[in-house]
Amino acid sequence: MQAVICEKWNLPFQAPAVAENDVDLNQRSYLHFVAARPELVAAKCVATEWLLSGLVEPGSTLVEYLAGVGIQSVIAREILKPKEQVLFERDLECVEHLVAAGFDARCGDANKTMFSDVGYDLKFADFPSSSVLSVDSKWKGFFNLFESKPQLVVWTDTACSYALCIHGAKYEKKLGAKLESWEDYVGAYSAYLFHKVGYWVKKAAFRGKNAIYFAAMPGWGEVEMRKFALGECSDGFRLGKGCVL
Repeated sequence: MQAVICEKWNLPFQAPAVAENDVDLNQRSYLHFVAARPELVAAKCVATEWLLSGLVEPGSTLVEYLAGVGIQSVIAREILKPKEQVLFERDLECVEHLVAAGFDARCGDANKTMFSDVGYDLKFADFPSSSVLSVDSKWKGFFNLFESKPQLVVWTDTACSYALCIHGAKYEKKLGAKLESWEDYVGAYSAYLFHKVGYWVKKAAFRGKNAIYFAAMPGWGEVEMRKFALGECSDGFRLGKGCVL
């Protein structure tokens, strides 16, 4: 059985993707997410295809620190065409799935591998939850990703899953900017990142109202933003026969 991504690429599954509703929330694997929220996965796929297009030439080395079931991995492989692609994931079932799907996948916790495995041109961190407040607290290895001067750093920010009024004052204090919209947040984040590590957010993809995907590169320029609404990206991900909902 397999899933079809963006109507172009296949991702085989060796076991059914089953919703883990009886499993503690903090213990659920990415397989649960695929089975339980396919509409979010579909929007993620379409947003990621746009995000990664036109950024770097083929032949780079790529590392993913939170690979999940490999949805982002497939898109990155097909668009960026790296000469080497290494995937880290702490969930053993997901690692087995990734290996069976043909990836060089290894078991590893992101907060360790973001410090120890950094010798790559392209670096991806698909954080399950993140904001500008957590990239130097919960995800302590985040800024370490920029020290080796990679060509591209891609990560997931979920600040927009809450209304801006909830943590907006904290974001304004951290970013040193007035924020009236999530677009303001992205622009201020880009400026913050540039002053801190010399990188700017080249592209930002909004997945519905619960995630923003950032693609940062060295230097400074205007941020390109695009929104991908849930329900309008159904072609992004389709579960094939044997994938259980």
